[in-house]
Amino acid sequence: MPKCIDVHVNFLLVLLIYSQLTLYKNISYNRTLENTTDLGVQLDAELSMREHVSKVASSCFYQLRRLRQIRRLVGLEVTVQLVSAFILSRLDYCNSVLAGLPRCTTEPLQRVLNAAARLVLNLRLHEHITPALQQLHWLPIDYRITYKLCLIMHFVHTSRAPQYLSDCVQTVARSSRSRIWISGRGHVESRMLDIIEVPQGTGIWGGGSAPPP
Repeated sequence: MPKCIDVHVNFLLVLLIYSQLTLYKNISYNRTLENTTDLGVQLDAELSMREHVSKVASSCFYQLRRLRQIRRLVGLEVTVQLVSAFILSRLDYCNSVLAGLPRCTTEPLQRVLNAAARLVLNLRLHEHITPALQQLHWLPIDYRITYKLCLIMHFVHTSRAPQYLSDCVQTVARSSRSRIWISGRGHVESRMLDIIEVPQGTGIWGGGSAPPP
């Protein structure tokens, strides 16, 4: 991943975890709990997200088994719509909290996406999956996460994001001309580049960097 994208992903990971953990003020913190669920996302004590990924993958594979039973009865267009509703929606839900995790952690979700593509296009296990994903215009899991973060950041930058997200960041500098890296295009000139940061005193515990006692 290009360095400039990686920096934005690391920043947005902190931003998204903060926004989702502090959305409801009545959520209490207990050191003795090994994991908890917030907005349908399982959070473990180490924020490894392995249990959440496993739960999502298991749910998606269950839905794929059900869809496989009716695949021969419906056409390609209907299958794409069903997979989008029952599989892709689960893969994309709150996937921003998975940013920055090692690929071995998100690999089960990629296997779900590959299985969904094979179901839609009636592919065998030994057939290459990359052309199928390109044909369906489906981004791999890592790129879906990056796209979600960039889209949210774009909404923040253009004042179209919810206020609680906009309050989490501020522009600290503005460069009139710079060179940025874009995958597939190399270095390109950018006339305007905003440098943003999370204000001091903002943390996932709602006002400080340390958890409550």
